[in-house]
Amino acid sequence: MPLAGWHVSRDRVTEFVSTLAMVTASLARIADEIRTLNRWEIGELEVGWTQQQIGSSTMPHKRNPEGCEQVVVLARLAKAQVLLALDAMILEHERDYRGTRLEWCAVADVSHYALMALSLLTDTIDGLTVHDETMARTANAYSDAICTEAFVFEMAKQLGKSSAYEIIFEITQACQRKRIPMRQALESDPRVGAVMPKETLARLFEPRTHLGMAGTIVDKVLDKVASHH
Repeated sequence: MPLAGWHVSRDRVTEFVSTLAMVTASLARIADEIRTLNRWEIGELEVGWTQQQIGSSTMPHKRNPEGCEQVVVLARLAKAQVLLALDAMILEHERDYRGTRLEWCAVADVSHYALMALSLLTDTIDGLTVHDETMARTANAYSDAICTEAFVFEMAKQLGKSSAYEIIFEITQACQRKRIPMRQALESDPRVGAVMPKETLARLFEPRTHLGMAGTIVDKVLDKVASHH
């Protein structure tokens, strides 16, 4: 039992509204990532689609991630209810129905928005196709840029971080100005070759080298989620 009744302590209502808004924002974060990676020019994810759906009235090829867009909108609507709940906390004496009537709207609406967002995102994820070959192709295409941090830290073992950073900065900035492949410039620069064997160069240019703890973190999160079911 709470120490004080709800009519004099409104923070529990605001906490409920805020928590649901936060959950809905997390759902929107996932939905927006799916929406972005579903874009035609990226194509790393693909939302489910049926022959009966129409993505655009003028561009027949389009498969708009409508569910993802709706989740983001619902999260923004949920956020707006938090402001109402905070306003409802400022009351005159104990039973000021100016606040209560705000809560009637905020609690009902944020609950609806959160449930609808969860339903939409669940359906989206259930029908999602992951194009891991496209992800690998993108990582390989940009492996030169991915590796620059690793080059700095590898060279720093002998030169110190400041000197290593200055060298890699100079090389990579020149590459972008002159449109020269970074790998070509890094492999041919004598300052890099003087402190880094060819085997190390090859290893650092491999995108899988830079996965770090990503796989472990994902597995831990999934294991924890599975333990609650």
